[in-house]
Amino acid sequence: MRYRYKLGFTEVDFARLMFGGDYYRWAERAMERWQQDTGLGWKRMIVDLNLGLPSLETRCHHYASIAYEDEFEIGVSLRNLNNRGFVSDFEFIRMADGVLAAHGYFVRRFLDMKEHRGQDDPPREAMDVFSRMAEDRDVMPYEDRRAQVQAERDNRRNLRREPSDGADPGVADDQHRGRVA
Repeated sequence: MRYRYKLGFTEVDFARLMFGGDYYRWAERAMERWQQDTGLGWKRMIVDLNLGLPSLETRCHHYASIAYEDEFEIGVSLRNLNNRGFVSDFEFIRMADGVLAAHGYFVRRFLDMKEHRGQDDPPREAMDVFSRMAEDRDVMPYEDRRAQVQAERDNRRNLRREPSDGADPGVADDQHRGRVA
């Protein structure tokens, strides 16, 4: 699922950029909207179903800044759903140029809010909603996206190293430095 936002003045640091830790807050906001849109808001889940979703692990890689008044899109997906929890992936796209600004994930664990312990048999209603959400795979899994970004970076590095005329890169490098006449 994808949601669009515009970064406001109270959401930026002194440099007028989104603070790195706030990417998690925005990703949580998108996840909350998605849950509400699919019929399982936080109040229903926590108060009525006594089900919590703490994060056991998070990771976020940052590639480009999101600045004051930038519009951006957050994509969220859910995978690896089982009776213990799931993984939710997220990505931030800067709308002006379509650049991937950041991507990451949360590892979530179902929690029994009455007993404050892991929940291995979550309510059927919640599992039905999360199952529907898991079918909507709009964001690439974190590991796949990370590999894609790394491959693109490696490709750009290789393109910068290769001379365009097909000459030996070592010779071209030496000529650039004035070592070869």
